[in-house]
Amino acid sequence: HANNHRDLENDRRSGIRTLAGLVGAAASRRFYYALLAVAFASPVVWVSAGLARWPVLLPLLAGPLAAAPLRKMRKNVGDLALQDVDVATAKLHLVHGVLMQVGIALAWGRVSP
Repeated sequence: HANNHRDLENDRRSGIRTLAGLVGAAASRRFYYALLAVAFASPVVWVSAGLARWPVLLPLLAGPLAAAPLRKMRKNVGDLALQDVDVATAKLHLVHGVLMQVGIALAWGRVSP
């Protein structure tokens, strides 16, 4: 979603329809924030509800990597600071995903803790 938000104005001018273009910049930004919030809250909910063991919380270690894309996303569409928000988001996604997979493997006994 970060790249769609970044390209919102160019996509609109080109007639390209994306979710960001349909809902506008403010709603697109809130949707991005919600996506990150759900990604980080889900493991906490799962462990709190007894649906998973503590290793599933490993993705929370990626939290500091969320600071840069969140800070960049506050900029206006068209701002040069948004140029690499998709790269920062991809790095966050990679680290979060790897930590989630390791946490799942540890929680379900596929790898010894």
